Amino acid sequence: MMKKIVISLVSAALIFGSAGAVSAQSMKPTAVRENTDQAKTERLAAIKAKAEAEIDRRIAALNKLITIIQGLKRLSDTQKSNFIAMANSQITSLSALKTKIEADTTIEALRADQQSIFNQYRIYMLFMPQLRIMTAADRMAETADLMSQVSVKLQARINGDASLTALLNDANTKISEAKTLYTSAETDVAGLTPDNGDAGKMNSNKEALQDARVDLQKGATDLKAARDDFQKIITSLKATTSKP
Repeated sequence: MMKKIVISLVSAALIFGSAGAVSAQSMKPTAVRENTDQAKTERLAAIKAKAEAEIDRRIAALNKLITIIQGLKRLSDTQKSNFIAMANSQITSLSALKTKIEADTTIEALRADQQSIFNQYRIYMLFMPQLRIMTAADRMAETADLMSQVSVKLQARINGDASLTALLNDANTKISEAKTLYTSAETDVAGLTPDNGDAGKMNSNKEALQDARVDLQKGATDLKAARDDFQKIITSLKATTSKP
């Protein structure tokens, strides 16, 4: 009798133990799947947040550039319209990309869309440097025009003094060179377009931007030299005027 009871208890333990093992095994894949799904959702959300922040940053920068473009004085109305149209086109495309990113459901699709922000929308690599150069050229060329007006006034006061005339001629030459350099800088960058991942075009864009920066630096040096000439002329004129 005792033997039968022991055998029954052992059998019951084996049955319940097996059932528990089966139950644990049947629940484990579900738990793993839930954890995997949650991790994927969190990863998607993190990538989307980062991508959307990059897009918002670019759109804000483009809107700021549109305001700058509208204030440029040396650009023609056609050039302004073209640049503003380019900026608005970029904003529209970025907004559409943001909507697509929000709807992405796979890591692969999301990564591809995220990468396109940097490959297709060269806001910081091209468009912003391009507009900064054109803005600098516009303002410095305006300064050169004002200095030309000062030169005319100084010419009237020199009264044929040879040394002052030489200084003024040097200043005029520097101003003329500066204007040529600023025009060259504007021409170098005005027609640049995004490379869309083309390495060759990316390099040529970089070279054009660098060449334009060099022109701006040389132009600034020329204007400083012309300003120094002006100062020498003005100082000499003041000294002559103050003599009894």
